Amino acid sequence: MISTAVFDLETSDLNADSGIILCAVIQSSTRKTPIVIRTDDTNPNWKKGLRGDDSATVKKVQEALADHDVLCAHNGTRFDLPFLRTRALKWGIPRLPDIKVVDPLSIAWRKFRLSPTAWGTCRTTWG
Repeated sequence: MISTAVFDLETSDLNADSGIILCAVIQSSTRKTPIVIRTDDTNPNWKKGLRGDDSATVKKVQEALADHDVLCAHNGTRFDLPFLRTRALKWGIPRLPDIKVVDPLSIAWRKFRLSPTAWGTCRTTWG
């Protein structure tokens, strides 16, 4: 059976060389409850104010995602996965293996040709 995971990262910055992963949520087709990985839980120095180390979070997220055949993430191909790869590179963590990715935003960009203001209208109209 093919396993899938829908995931999202929350980060402190849009650039991975200056930001960190704050948390990740992964809903797997093989589990009933989502996997929640928080940097304030994985970094023992978080409460001391030393908040730049997200290495354990990166490692746990990659391990959780690597168990799946297909990943789904809104803007995952242009943001979440490049951010995750960059953070892994920073910490010397082996990169996530290539996995098939379904990205609803990439699909929408390919299927429609709308101005930036129209995207807001579509979200309102289409739910």
